[in-house]
Amino acid sequence: MLNNKVVLMKEGLNFNQKKVKFMTFEEFREYYAFESFFSLATPNDKAPELSVVEDQIAVYLKNRGNMRKKGISLLKRLLGIINRYKLTPANLDILKQLILAADFFKKNFFAVSDWKLVYSLANKREKDEVLRILNEMIENYRYSWVLFNLRVFFRSIKQPLSQIDKKIEEVRLFYSWEL
Repeated sequence: MLNNKVVLMKEGLNFNQKKVKFMTFEEFREYYAFESFFSLATPNDKAPELSVVEDQIAVYLKNRGNMRKKGISLLKRLLGIINRYKLTPANLDILKQLILAADFFKKNFFAVSDWKLVYSLANKREKDEVLRILNEMIENYRYSWVLFNLRVFFRSIKQPLSQIDKKIEEVRLFYSWEL
């Protein structure tokens, strides 16, 4: 390792070796979930086979801890495919159960489009749970970008905005420099 570092430094390529992750080729392929993405790709914009989607959900559930960013890219791809092609994989309920865990939602920031995907795949009880988790996030977050994304999402599903507007104003006052 030291010799490689010296060669790289001579070339002007400095790096923090504590942030470099060495892995085998197989670990690299699993880390980025290449096989999963390849198997979900279909020619001519056709829906992948249901069994393939079910297999990739199982791969995600089993290996997400070893994947880059805990497999969020693969999860988003799976959710997009399921929603776009109106598929109902047998293990979809297990996947939704994981997503609807409050910790998962809070630790994995989704974009508005991702929240819409999760919400559109949910049944009535699950939609109520999504709203409960998001309302809790409104109360506890002090990051304005999260609050503004939540506001856009709430407006898109025609939910009241008064609570979130109040929180956004609180955050504005909290971060204002005026005395």
